[in-house]
Parts: sequence; C-alpha cells; structure tokens
Amino acid sequence: RFKHFESDTHRVIHVPSWEPGASPELDLVYAEAAWGVVFVDQHPEEARVQVARRLKNRTAFVVMHDSYRQLGQPGFSCYSDLFEHVREILPPRPFPVLAGPPTLLASDLQDVHALSIDPYAN
Repeated sequence: RFKHFESDTHRVIHVPSWEPGASPELDLVYAEAAWGVVFVDQHPEEARVQVARRLKNRTAFVVMHDSYRQLGQPGFSCYSDLFEHVREILPPRPFPVLAGPPTLLASDLQDVHALSIDPYAN
C-alpha cells in the first residue's frame, strides 16, 4: 500500500517475514550495500532489534515505530546499547497511550540530534 512513494531514487520493499531465508524480499533488503533510511515495524519487538542490528552499519537512519525499549520500561533495555546515536520522538499530546507511542530515530553513521525535527509542525 506504500508503493506510491517509490520513484527512481526511492524503493519501498514490503517484507512479509523477517525470518532468515523466509522471503525473497528480505534477501533484497540484506543484499543492498547501503540504505539511506530503513523503517522497522514488526512484531515481536525483539525481531526489530535483530533486523536493526543486521542493517545498522549500512543504513544512515533507522526509524523504528513503537520503540518502547527506549523508554526503559521494565524488561526492555535502551536502544542506546545498540546504536551510537539515539533519539526518541513522541507524538503530539495528548498521547494516544500513556507513553506515546514513541518513534525511534537511530544511527551509527549520523548524529540524529543534529537533525531539525518538529513532530508538532503541521
């Protein structure tokens, strides 16, 4: 449903399964030498961590939906143990749930705090 975002310089690849060897789409993602932005949003959350770990050294920015680990909730460590640069972005208030849900912007290659991001701008 997001294919309309594709262009000559942007590809959208929907990966139906993130299990190694489970889909040719996943092979395409891992075969790329470098990515500008990777959006990660799958369940369970630990699978997101595995994907982020595999792609972080060749992705400028990892954007992760519902990044509850960053909040340090019981049972979840912070993403700062996985990435050099980590930034949590909360949606405009009132939050749809108690803590957000937050979106994580992370990178080992770029300083995410140097980016101007205003989630409240229209």
